Amino acid sequence: MKPSQVPFTAFVLLCLLSWTAAWQLGLRGCFNCERSPTDQSNCEWAECRKPGGGPRLFQVKCTLPSGQSYGCVYRGNPHACTAYNNNGQERFYKSLAEKSGWRRPDGCSWWKVYSSSMCPNVVFEKANPTKGKKSPAPAWCDEFP
Repeated sequence: MKPSQVPFTAFVLLCLLSWTAAWQLGLRGCFNCERSPTDQSNCEWAECRKPGGGPRLFQVKCTLPSGQSYGCVYRGNPHACTAYNNNGQERFYKSLAEKSGWRRPDGCSWWKVYSSSMCPNVVFEKANPTKGKKSPAPAWCDEFP
């Protein structure tokens, strides 16, 4: 390799590494009506992931009847759960969504969520704690370390 090609090659490798390190939108869904929070908000959820079997983000975005929106992000690693790894990803995230909003003041009031029916030992902890305040909902899978 010629010395003039080294900076270009390094630049290309750096771009590839930064692209693969970004959170990517995975599975998405809505909370079931009977599982909605008591603040009457309509909520959606999404899985944010990076390539491989590492940690995942579970993001919740809710819109109140007034039009105001709020959201939160939980972080955990579901890959320790056999049911998740055996094509149970969508069912796992749906169960997290049910826990997140069921009989709660809002869709982000839990500090931790888990899937008691599938993987009770896999816990997702809130990545952006706000001490009782509702945070504005960021774009899906943006602004996370």
